[in-house]
Amino acid sequence: MYSTAFLFRIAKATSVAAIGLMALLVAIGNTTEYYTNYLFVEHVLKMDTTFPNSSIHYRSINEPFRKPKFRPNCKIALPVIKINQFPIRGIIANGNIKEAISIEISQPAGI
Repeated sequence: MYSTAFLFRIAKATSVAAIGLMALLVAIGNTTEYYTNYLFVEHVLKMDTTFPNSSIHYRSINEPFRKPKFRPNCKIALPVIKINQFPIRGIIANGNIKEAISIEISQPAGI
């Protein structure tokens, strides 16, 4: 039987790997489906589905940036989101690799 500490380390490494895989899939999806992601970011910045009497509408961004036909600041927010996704994925992968390397597979106790 393996020790509890060893099993916890395996569980942590597996969890981080799953989170990293999800981050990679999200980054790829956001990069390949630009227009869908653009509309979603625009919707989030407008805050158009919050309750009408909510006191947080001051944070919404629904005014044009420079030109009248220019969409809200999604032109700025979307590239920032995309630029940050791949380094975050790299950090997760780096941590996962270090954790997996540090796990020492020893002989189970009692054998």
